[in-house]
Amino acid sequence: MITWIYAFHMPLFVFISGWFFKKRTVKEELLKGYKGLLVPWLIFCVTNFIIATSQVILTAHNLSGITDYVLPFNSRSYVFFHTIWFLPCLFMVRLLYNVLYNLYGSKSFGIAFLCYAIAYLLGSKDIELPFFIDSTLGLVIFYALGHMIAKSKAIKIFQFNTKSNMRTFVTMVLCGGIFALSVSILHPETDWKYNTFEWYNVLLSMFGIIFILCVSHLINHFLSDKTKRTFAYLGTSSLVIMGLHHPLYDFYGIPFLNMLGVPKQMWFILMLLVIMPITLLVGNKILYIDKLTKHKKVNH
Repeated sequence: MITWIYAFHMPLFVFISGWFFKKRTVKEELLKGYKGLLVPWLIFCVTNFIIATSQVILTAHNLSGITDYVLPFNSRSYVFFHTIWFLPCLFMVRLLYNVLYNLYGSKSFGIAFLCYAIAYLLGSKDIELPFFIDSTLGLVIFYALGHMIAKSKAIKIFQFNTKSNMRTFVTMVLCGGIFALSVSILHPETDWKYNTFEWYNVLLSMFGIIFILCVSHLINHFLSDKTKRTFAYLGTSSLVIMGLHHPLYDFYGIPFLNMLGVPKQMWFILMLLVIMPITLLVGNKILYIDKLTKHKKVNH
């Protein structure tokens, strides 16, 4: 399951962000990225530090072990980059593509593909650049693809309605089938956090991305408004889930389950039933998402 998810989930995340790309000056992009990505990242860093510190104090009764979770300040740091590394990475992807597009316009797609090739070469040689620069180079192609497809006629493929439902359905089945067959045969090793991916990942990921886009339009066509609002809530809360579920699970969930003698086979199910709802309830009330939602309501 992890192989399947990792084969396309980060490219999908970056692709969707690129779908909503708007040309800005470097200063404007820096300010927007700071408010929308770096501020949430810093909030999660502080929260993860508090969670890790409290657990260390409870178990060791001192702070001697906390440095293991903070240092070194790179991709191995639990507090800064364990599950929220994609926020500073997306910040750099957006900034890089904005600079490329301002300088080269439509030609920036070719440069983004060149960046992908450079990232693959770095990964194949086990060369890791600091602050996810290598991952940024590899992922910017998906941002460019999202922008390119969103402004082209290809966007009609994803419009599920009475005129194009068969076309969308066929596209969904074909892309889903090719993606599933390819992953089953190739077993690609993918981890964008460490810039680990196969050379064909850009093609394989796009089959998975197109499949998900078609499925989402299909769901949107048939679901009730109430169900759509539920999915929308989960979507806007995904940042909170990504940022908090692992620290809560690692520092409090696993020790508690061990204490109760719960079999490991049940841990994942209990995480879904217990940790995820707690994360949504507490995170959305305290952290960035709830404040952002209120801010939007005031502006509207």
